[in-house]
Order: sequence, then structure tokens, then C-alpha cells
Amino acid sequence: MNSKIYISGPITGHPNWRERFLYTEIRVSQVDFFEHYVPKDVAKKHDMFRFWPVSALKYGRDDKSWKWNIRMSIWHMMRCSTVYFMRGWHNSRGARIEFLVADILGKRMIFEEDARCR
Repeated sequence: MNSKIYISGPITGHPNWRERFLYTEIRVSQVDFFEHYVPKDVAKKHDMFRFWPVSALKYGRDDKSWKWNIRMSIWHMMRCSTVYFMRGWHNSRGARIEFLVADILGKRMIFEEDARCR
């Protein structure tokens, strides 16, 4: 288990997507978020104290096609142990693809709608 968490959410048609992803990156990297999802004995064993976010903010390219970006998304997601789905993910074609891949690969999935994330 690694401490990387992939952030999935709607981008196309959302003018403020960068701000939403930045807020989510900050949120999932906080220690209190981590403690909700990983038992303390596992954290000690793996010497982990927080999740390290991976999102489109770091690799997304406006000058590339949607297909190029979704390929990069899947590539990055495969290297993470956990996938965090932001609100509205089900309205995004790319996020739905990421959900299917995460499900097939047996990734841990966390949904922003979960009451513990509010």
C-alpha cells in the first residue's frame, strides 16, 4: 500500500476546476483526513502520516486533446493506492472511466459525498 491518492473529478465545462482540485489536494494531504481512512497500525507499519495527492493540476494540459489527458490520468491513477472522487464525478465522462478502471483494479475508493469528508 502506498500513500498516493489520485483525485478524480469533473474538468470539462467547469471554469473553476483548478480551484476545486487545489482545495481537494490540500484537504486530502491533511493528517486528519488520513486518520479517517487508514488504521493507525497500518500507518505505523508503512511509516505513513498523510496521503500525497496526485491530480490533473500536475499533469493536465490545455494544449492536448481530451484523449491524451485521459490516458495520462489513467497512467497516474494506476500508480496510486487510493482514488478520491470529488462531488459531481458521475457527471464527468473521464471520471466515470476512472471509476471503472479503479473498480476493476480493486483500488480503494473514497467519495467526497461521504459524511466524514464534509
